[in-house]
Amino acid sequence: MGAAFETNSPAENASQDTFEKVRDLVTGLVTTYQADKATPEREAAYTKFLNGKRADAVQAEINKLDDKAQALALAQSYKRVKNELGCADFEVRSDIAIRRHQALVHCAFTFCWDQPHEFMGGPVLVTECELDEGRVSRPAMIQLL
Repeated sequence: MGAAFETNSPAENASQDTFEKVRDLVTGLVTTYQADKATPEREAAYTKFLNGKRADAVQAEINKLDDKAQALALAQSYKRVKNELGCADFEVRSDIAIRRHQALVHCAFTFCWDQPHEFMGGPVLVTECELDEGRVSRPAMIQLL
């Protein structure tokens, strides 16, 4: 019982009597395991445990694929809506770009809405800007009667 190289293993320094006792113990354990009538039940429980772990891993992959499918469906419906609205001819890169454009349109509309119109009580004359402590303020609106 010699090793090709020297180790500090306890088996190297064990006596022949200790070696035989360990061998008998291992042989007895293997024989008991093989003779055990509950081995099929134990194997079934172990297989069920492994299948459960596999099912969890498979379910995680299924969830990832579902998320990707939902993202693709959302992108496809986004493209369809762009086509229906006639935006497909324009280069719109993202949802953020559309929102930014919408905010700018609303801002411009607000400024246009704030301006007086002829149909709101007659012609309107916009005079020079008023000076407010050296700064230019909004134009003074004077309605002609």
